[in-house]
Amino acid sequence: MAERTARATADNNVQDVISAIDNYTCGPIRALAQDPPQNSMDARRDGQTVHVAYQVLLRRNENGDQLRIMTIADRGTTGLDGPILTADDLAEREQDQGQLVIQSGENWAAWEAMRYTKSGEDSLGSRGQGKYAYLYHSLHHPPGASTGLPKHAGRVVILYDTLLPNGEYRLGVRYHNPSSKVVEPPFLGDEARRIIATSYDDDHFSIPLNLKPLSEPGTRVIIPFLSKEAVEAVESGELAHWLQVEWWRPIQKEELEITVTGSDGLTRTIGVPDFWQSQPWNTHNTRSRTHEQIKLPSHNQDDPRIIKRVVLFHDSGLASEDIEGPAQINGVQLLRGGQWIVTLEMSEFSDWIPKEHRGGFRGFVEFDRRLDRALREIENPAHDGYNRRKGIYQEIVQEIRNAVKEFAIQRGWHDSEDVAPDPRFDTLVQEFARLFVAPESGRHTPSPAEWRCQVNAAYPDPAIAHANWGDAIRLDSTCYRRPSADGEPITFEAALIRPDGSEASAFARRSQNMRSRSDEESTAGVNFGELQVNHPGRPDSPFTESGRYSIKVTCTNRGEAVTTGKCSFYVACDPPEPAINPVTIQLRAFNPEDGSKVIPQDGELRWEATIRNRGQTSVEGVLAIALDEHLLLRDAAELDRIAVGDQPQILTRDGSARIHQGAPRDGALPLDWDSSVRSQQTGPEHLTEIVLPLADGRYAVQASLEQTGETLATARALIWVGTPPDEDQAGDIPFVVTQVEEPLAPRWRLEHPGQPGDPHTLLWSAANPVYNVVRNARRPSRGMSRPPQEEYLGEIIAEALIDWAVQELRHSADEGRIRLVSARILASSPELGEQFEDRVERLIAKEAENDPLGYGQAQRDMAALMVEVARLTRGR
Repeated sequence: MAERTARATADNNVQDVISAIDNYTCGPIRALAQDPPQNSMDARRDGQTVHVAYQVLLRRNENGDQLRIMTIADRGTTGLDGPILTADDLAEREQDQGQLVIQSGENWAAWEAMRYTKSGEDSLGSRGQGKYAYLYHSLHHPPGASTGLPKHAGRVVILYDTLLPNGEYRLGVRYHNPSSKVVEPPFLGDEARRIIATSYDDDHFSIPLNLKPLSEPGTRVIIPFLSKEAVEAVESGELAHWLQVEWWRPIQKEELEITVTGSDGLTRTIGVPDFWQSQPWNTHNTRSRTHEQIKLPSHNQDDPRIIKRVVLFHDSGLASEDIEGPAQINGVQLLRGGQWIVTLEMSEFSDWIPKEHRGGFRGFVEFDRRLDRALREIENPAHDGYNRRKGIYQEIVQEIRNAVKEFAIQRGWHDSEDVAPDPRFDTLVQEFARLFVAPESGRHTPSPAEWRCQVNAAYPDPAIAHANWGDAIRLDSTCYRRPSADGEPITFEAALIRPDGSEASAFARRSQNMRSRSDEESTAGVNFGELQVNHPGRPDSPFTESGRYSIKVTCTNRGEAVTTGKCSFYVACDPPEPAINPVTIQLRAFNPEDGSKVIPQDGELRWEATIRNRGQTSVEGVLAIALDEHLLLRDAAELDRIAVGDQPQILTRDGSARIHQGAPRDGALPLDWDSSVRSQQTGPEHLTEIVLPLADGRYAVQASLEQTGETLATARALIWVGTPPDEDQAGDIPFVVTQVEEPLAPRWRLEHPGQPGDPHTLLWSAANPVYNVVRNARRPSRGMSRPPQEEYLGEIIAEALIDWAVQELRHSADEGRIRLVSARILASSPELGEQFEDRVERLIAKEAENDPLGYGQAQRDMAALMVEVARLTRGR
C-alpha cells in the first residue's frame, strides 16, 4: 500500500470556503445546483447526453450515530482523466510559468488544484472555486467539539471517485481541518473500490460509505456530514427549483438530464418550465415574440457580436414562481452556453410593463458562441452575474430593452410615443456639453518643435507612489525637443500641487542647456534632489493634509513656457488600485482652423494620439492610425512602467492630412508605410503631406496600439468631411434628455445609440421620490444658482456625462472622452481640475475592483465637482 500524505493546496482554511459560497448572489443552494452540472457539462464526452444524479443517503457511523451523505454522480462524461500531478509537479510548473497553468485534458489536476489558469482560456485567477460548492455543505464540527464554536472553526471534507474510459479507477480525498489538504497519492483500482464499498478512515475522519463502485465512465462526488440546509432543500424542492432555473435549456436540447433522489427514495426528474416546453420561438404563438440575429452596436467583421435570439412571453394566468432573492424566472434570463447566469428583473422594464402584467412575464436571451466567449470574460467568479459597467453588457441590455418595449407596444401596454423632453432641460444639456465636452475652439497652430517634459520620482517603495510623514522623495526631470537644437537654454521650475489645488514652491529654479542625443532629438536634464515630506504641524512644511499631491515641472525656453510634466504621489493615504486598462489611448481629430470636427474639402485634418501607461510593466508596441483604408501612421511606441498611483507615462504622436474630393494629388500612405523613414526618404512615394481622396460624409479616424500581436488599446474620433447635413451631425451634445413618469424606474439611465455617432438617450424619472420633494420649488436654495429642480437634473447630467465618458475607456481603453472632460474642467478651474484628476484615477480604480458601490460614490464625487464648476462659470 502506498504511503500517503496530506499536501496543502493554494487556499488555506474553512473561512475561504464559507466566504466564497456565502458571496453567491442567490445563496449556497444555487451554488450546489450550479457547479456540479457545470463541471459535468465541461467534461461531456463525444456529444453524449450528460446524466447528473443527486442522491441523499442515510448511514450510521461506528458509534451508531446517523449520518447523511449526498452523492452527485455523472455519466456521459470523460471522468477526471489526465495525469496525476504531485505537489512538486504543480509547484515546479507554477515557478516555471509564473502562474499555475492547467493544460487541456488535465482534468484530475484541475479538480485537485486551486486558483489556476486553464490553458487557452481567460486568466480568471479563481478557477477551482466551484469545488467549494460541495465542501460548503459538509461543514461540521469534529466529534466532541463545543456546540458554540463559530462556523469557521469547523471542518469540511469531500471524496471523489472516477472511472475513466480506459477502465482506470481513482479515488481522491480533500478536506479543510481547518487548513486545506489533498490526500496524495490518490487511491487506485481495487483499493479505491474497496473503500467506496466500505468506509474511509484516517486520522481525522471515519466515514461510512457503503456505495457501489462506478460501472460507467464518469465522476462521483461524495459529500459526507451533509448540512441540514441541503437536506431541507432536497425535501422541500428548493434544490429542484434552482436546478430547473439554471439548466432547463440544456435539458430541453437533450444535452443534459438531472435527477434528485431524497432520503425517502423518491426521485424527481428536472424538467423544462411549462411555458417553454412548446418552444414558442419556433411556432406562431400570440403570447410570445422572438427577435433573432441582433447585431450589437459594437459588432464588426473582426469582432462579431450577435445576440442569437431574444424570446419574450406573457400569460396573464401565470404568477411569479421565483423564491426569495434576486429574479430567477420572472424577468429576462441571460443564458450563456445554455446555462442561466442572471435575470434582468421586472424593474428594468417598468417604463413599459404595467404592474398588473409583470407576474406573467417571462423571457430569455441566447448568444452567438463568440459573444458567449466575450461575456465569459466579464462574468464574476461565482458565475451569477456580469460586470454591469462593461460596454458590451450595457449594449446587450439596451437591445433587450428595445425588444421588451416593442413587445409592450404590440400588446397595447405602452404608447409608442415617447415623452417629449422638457426644453428647459435641453438647455441644461447644451450648457454642460459646452462646458465639459465641446472641443476647445479657435485656431490650432502647430509648433515648429515638439516639446516633452518627463518628471521622475524615487519613492520609499519604488513600486508605489506613496510617502508617510517624515519620508523623503528624490526628484529629477528631463526636457525633450524634436527636432534637435543643441545649446538651447532650458529653465526648470517645480511646484508642489496640494490636494485642494493650491500650489507651493518645491525646489529652487534650475537651468541646463540642451544636448543632442541624435539628429532627431535634444535633451536637458536636472536633478532637484530630495523633497522632505514634513508633517503639516511643522511651520516650514509645504504639506497641508494627507491626500494626493503632484509636482509639476514647467520648462521654459527663452522666456516662453514650452512644456510641463508632472508626477503624483499619495501622502499618508493609500493610492488607488491599478487600473483595469493600464494602457489607454486618447485620439483627437479636428480642423486646425477652428478646432471643430468639420473638415471642408481641400481643408486640413489634424490628428493627435496620446498613449498613457498606468501599468507596472513597460510597453514596447506599435501605434497605427488610419482613416478608412488610408494608413496615416505606423510607428514604434515605447513607454516605461510607473509606480502604483503615479502619473501615467505619456507618449504623443501627431500629424496632418489634406482632404481632396478628387483623385489624390500624390496618394495616401501605402499600407506598408513606416513613419520612421519620413525624414530619410524623399521621392513621391514618401511625401511629408498626405492627401486623402474623401467624399462628403462622416468618417472615423482610428488608432490602435499592439504589442506582440495583442491589441492593448484602441480609440476613434469622428469627423465630418464637407458640409454636414444639419447642425447635429457635427455637434458635441452626447445625449438627448427624455423624462419618464415611472416611480420604480432608476433615477437615471443612459441608453446606447442605434448607430455610431448618434447621441445617447438619457432617461430620468420625474416620479423619483427625491425629485418630488424639489419639483415644486420656485426659488434657488442658499448656495445654488438655479431652481432646485434644475440643480437636481444638473447633477444627473453630470453623472451621465461621466458614465458616457467612461464607456469607451471601459470598452476599448479609449481615454478620449474622460480626458476631454478632465481637460475642460482644468481649463475652467485649475484648483478643481486637480481634484477632478485625482477622482478620475480613483474612478478607474473602482472600475478595476468591480466595486459598483465604490464606483457610484466616485462618480457622484466627480459630478459634484462638475456642478461646482458650472456654478462658478455661471457666476462669471
